[in-house]
Amino acid sequence: MEYSFAPMEGITGYVFRRAHHQVFPDTDAYYLPFAMPTENRCFSDKELRDLAPEHNAGMQVIPQLMGKNGEVVLRAIRELAEMGYKEVNLNFGCPSQTVVTKGKGAGILKDPAEMDRFLDTIFSGSPIPVSVKSRLGIAEPEEFDNIMQVYRKYPLKRLILHPRVQKDQYRLPVRPEAFAAAYARRTWPMVYNGDLKTPEKCAEIREQFPELDGLMIGRGLLRNPGLIHTCKTGEPVTKEQIREFHDRYYTDWGELAYGDKQLLAKMKELWAFLITSFPGMEDAFKRIKKCNRAGEYESIVAGIFRDGKFSP
Repeated sequence: MEYSFAPMEGITGYVFRRAHHQVFPDTDAYYLPFAMPTENRCFSDKELRDLAPEHNAGMQVIPQLMGKNGEVVLRAIRELAEMGYKEVNLNFGCPSQTVVTKGKGAGILKDPAEMDRFLDTIFSGSPIPVSVKSRLGIAEPEEFDNIMQVYRKYPLKRLILHPRVQKDQYRLPVRPEAFAAAYARRTWPMVYNGDLKTPEKCAEIREQFPELDGLMIGRGLLRNPGLIHTCKTGEPVTKEQIREFHDRYYTDWGELAYGDKQLLAKMKELWAFLITSFPGMEDAFKRIKKCNRAGEYESIVAGIFRDGKFSP
């Protein structure tokens, strides 16, 4: 079974992936935060930096694209193939209302006929295999019956299914019964994504769906960067490993950031998740959120790793 790191916009860029993989090489694949090609250009300069082979050496990385114009997205796929990528993922799952109102991300699920035309364009011309990351629909899980009929028309590399509808956002519970219904009708490999926060939950899903192709984990890996390592080996993650990952990430960003403000913004994003695995350190996180100097930040973090217990 493959364990992959879900794309997390603004967080899991190449600096994060490189630091994570150096400490936790158990991760089988990293899905890149989505790129959104336009008629004028396939990729922005920032997206090209994230895609650059030299920034992803030694890792399996899979680019993700978001869009609603099939020809525009297909042009970007062809450029990815020229860059050496062997697979691309389509984002039909982002629940952001800003994205959805433009008919992108989960918004494409509103109209299965339009989604069918989009996929027909992609699969008629893509030089590399294509996978899809999807939600169940917009408002009701029953919408997935029609969506599934469209998916079954195409040779998906895999379907990564997050068993929530768009309107659930991340607030409401996942819907395992809806995933089970889709799993029973699958014609291609399937990956489970959604609320995989502990080794026990990952084991439960593996047991429930024994022929599952893989698990994709997002926020669970931000709370515990070594979650996949524990799932694969049974070994608990140590505070020292988390410190090593943090220090690599901090150092690498320190070389790229334009001053303390940008550097600390990145670290505050990380600690918004990571602090949940250090019970009793909430006051330290409040100080992190308020600090604006690297030296002050380093002192606070040293205290967390000295006095805190890593307990994901």
